[in-house]
Amino acid sequence: MGKRILVLDADGELLGKFADTYTAHLWSHFRILAPGFDGHVEVFDPHTRTSLVVGADECRSIIWGRVQNTAVACEERAEPDEPSLPELSVRQLSRRSMTHAWLTAGT
Repeated sequence: MGKRILVLDADGELLGKFADTYTAHLWSHFRILAPGFDGHVEVFDPHTRTSLVVGADECRSIIWGRVQNTAVACEERAEPDEPSLPELSVRQLSRRSMTHAWLTAGT
């Protein structure tokens, strides 16, 4: 069975299924211009867990999934004359990073 790209309206209702992302994206731009349609559509690829939110003014890409925190050795250190940063736990840093990424997506 081939890959299926889903196009959903703002309420999550299925509008169509496509074989490739390009066709689904192009169709979505025509769909939002239809008379009486108000809102955006989402082009969702369940295989790569990515979405493209298509609106009248812009398209936003979303990558769905968990944030993975991986510890790595780092040779860089802050110099004493640099201002110190507040200490944050990995959990707080992840939430802050995700919130910032979500709020600034498409800007």
